[in-house]
Amino acid sequence: MQQPTAARQTGRISAIVLAAGASTRMPDSNKLLLPLAGEPIVRTTCKNILESKVAELVVVLGVDANLVRRALHGLDVRCVFNPAFADGMSTSVAAGLQGVSAAAAGAIIFLADQPNLRTETIDRFCAKFEADSRTVVAARCGTVVGNPALFPRKYFHEISQLTGDSGPRRLLQKYSGAVCEIVVPEAEGRDIDTPADLQAMRRLLHKRKDEPLSGCA
Repeated sequence: MQQPTAARQTGRISAIVLAAGASTRMPDSNKLLLPLAGEPIVRTTCKNILESKVAELVVVLGVDANLVRRALHGLDVRCVFNPAFADGMSTSVAAGLQGVSAAAAGAIIFLADQPNLRTETIDRFCAKFEADSRTVVAARCGTVVGNPALFPRKYFHEISQLTGDSGPRRLLQKYSGAVCEIVVPEAEGRDIDTPADLQAMRRLLHKRKDEPLSGCA
């Protein structure tokens, strides 16, 4: 099992990965279990996060919970099951927040199908929060502000009261004046919804081996 790093022992920032969805646009497959660079997509995403400075990683399960749990075997993660996953992303966010450590000053929420998000990028979120733990930190990818998003603990209750499938983006709009944006390169911010997305990601990761992506400040 992967051991916690010294940075992850501080307990300041928890990570939540939303891995409960039904993959409705990926025919006959749970996209998170599909192979990418030799391992399931969800495992690649979680490994990238575990290499960062987060204190812990909570993975929210729903559809195919046992299979996703098995795909994460040996990783330093804590899995929680969301029985209401069919009611939308907001329920998984709430389940994840319930699963984080009481010592966490904030939580950063990830989608499970963003396997190209770099550890160095995640650490930039952590650094912004450590500099000012009152601020919300969110990714800007092109014109979209959204996941990953890091919220201080004072927002946990309000986030948990959200309903439907909008997730925390509604709060990012509500508190836009308090949001610090981290510019994430489009290639890193891509998620995987369709077979075409998966093929594009495979080509991207193959290219990345020889041509590392440059981050944005």
